Amino acid sequence: ELLAAICAAAAEHVVTAMTAVADQVADRAWEFAAEELSQTVRAFADLGLRHVDMLAAVSMEVMWKIDQFGAPALSQMAESLAALRFCKEPTFQYMAARVLSEVHDYRQEELAAVAWAFAEGAIKNDALADKLSFAMAASSDRINAEDLARSV
Repeated sequence: ELLAAICAAAAEHVVTAMTAVADQVADRAWEFAAEELSQTVRAFADLGLRHVDMLAAVSMEVMWKIDQFGAPALSQMAESLAALRFCKEPTFQYMAARVLSEVHDYRQEELAAVAWAFAEGAIKNDALADKLSFAMAASSDRINAEDLARSV
């Protein structure tokens, strides 16, 4: 019982601390680089913490800074937003356009993450679906089973 109480107190402390972080990010999202935004949203996704104000601010910054996102940061952002169930059509369409213009820079696991995020968020983009299918099929001999399953 003591261990359960300690774990509950620790979890409550983490949520309180992360909420304070999220409030700061929401107020100052423009100060963060693309990779920092992606890592921040990933941390919240890993903890399963959904802070709507922060996610809204970050989504706007994704659109403003879309050209600053490389393949790892963009695929991580898409995957994290989908995991947090914050899939806003305009942000995802900006991300789709970026992926389409830079698809050759994406590794298989990044393509799979993007495909999963769009499917999870029920965001339709036929051009992206076609390009991802072609890119993944072209290197299907190098894709692992987990990435293949996620992209289907």
